[in-house]
Amino acid sequence: MQASKNEAQKKFREVHHLHRRVVEKRVERTGVFRSQHMTLMYLSCHAGCSQKDIAEAHRISSAAVAVNLKKLEQMGLVERIVDAEDNRCNRITITEKGSRIVEQSKTIFQQIDEEMFSLLTDEEMEIFVRCLDKMQSRLERMEGER
Repeated sequence: MQASKNEAQKKFREVHHLHRRVVEKRVERTGVFRSQHMTLMYLSCHAGCSQKDIAEAHRISSAAVAVNLKKLEQMGLVERIVDAEDNRCNRITITEKGSRIVEQSKTIFQQIDEEMFSLLTDEEMEIFVRCLDKMQSRLERMEGER
């Protein structure tokens, strides 16, 4: 049992890293880096959020977000709008150009997922999802223990 568990742990990490490399390589074609891409994806669902919101969502510093937003703004992918109620706060919105990149990325993700999961039968997919659900549940409990 232990050898099988060790093999599963190793394979899980390998698949995770390989998936990430494939996604990054294909998303690279959109002209944005991974961290910039994550910000665009977040903004596509949270228009008008603050820099602080983005930092909290990605668990990174506000300074890192500021650098990221500056580059995205220079590329014409996002806009900062001063909050009408608080001049110290900027609301971040995605531009039409940024939205097009998000749509391209969604297509890329869908293609990768379809290609990757096409190898699994319906039964294997059901088992896989049940296993992931169990792992997710355990990790959420572990996270809550802090």
